[in-house]
Amino acid sequence: NYPFDRFVVNSISKFVTGSSAAAEQLKKVLQLDDSKCMVINNGIKLRYTTETITETKIRLGLTEFDGIYFGVVSILRPNKGHKILLEAMAQILRLDPEILTMMKILIEGDGPLRDELERIVTTKQLSDHCVFVGCEKNIMNFMSFIDVLILPSVSYEDFPNVILEAMGLGKPVIASQIAGTSEQVIDGISGLLVTKGNVDQLASAIIKISRNKQLLLRMGIEAKKRFQTHFMSETAVNKYQQLYRSSWQNKPTQKIHENIIS
Repeated sequence: NYPFDRFVVNSISKFVTGSSAAAEQLKKVLQLDDSKCMVINNGIKLRYTTETITETKIRLGLTEFDGIYFGVVSILRPNKGHKILLEAMAQILRLDPEILTMMKILIEGDGPLRDELERIVTTKQLSDHCVFVGCEKNIMNFMSFIDVLILPSVSYEDFPNVILEAMGLGKPVIASQIAGTSEQVIDGISGLLVTKGNVDQLASAIIKISRNKQLLLRMGIEAKKRFQTHFMSETAVNKYQQLYRSSWQNKPTQKIHENIIS
């Protein structure tokens, strides 16, 4: 699409991206001036739950465990980093097996890696600690149930809505520092950021939150505050309205008339 993109550039007043990381990449690829590009973070409206947390727990068959639930919400494909997560879990099993009695990883979703990931769980003796729950009909029920969201992606991310949804529900997030995730999660405050593909860092982050329930709760509170301040749908809509008003006001009168006539 690059030749077409270069043609379009001359007709665009302003490019809008959902993250600063995407803006920098766009400016680099399309050779844009700073004035040609601006950032308006994604904003979302939280969807409704249809179950209580207790009902979700019963439905998933998890009534016998009262520890911390970490959840992964994504299609099961290579760029989402599930293999890195399972390697981190295997490392925890080798180095600190006691911690695994305090937590479980719930893997939501389906995809081309499902069979391979299940084999890895079996081979590495993680079946008691990693549970595949399939595709949830209402993902908000699942996300309300878990205590912490993990997004171990290694590529092809920008400003993941799943992180915003978790934050809106008051859940701390462990995420790879990739693309716009560092603009969503404040490391050490509303969650923990790890270098993408780094098994050691991911294992350490999981252990840190598992061993400190107060930290988990505090990060969840901060995550919700950050969501309400920066990432609600109303915030994004207001910024787009300001952009449209500014663009209209700065447009020469003659041009406005020409556009209306055409």
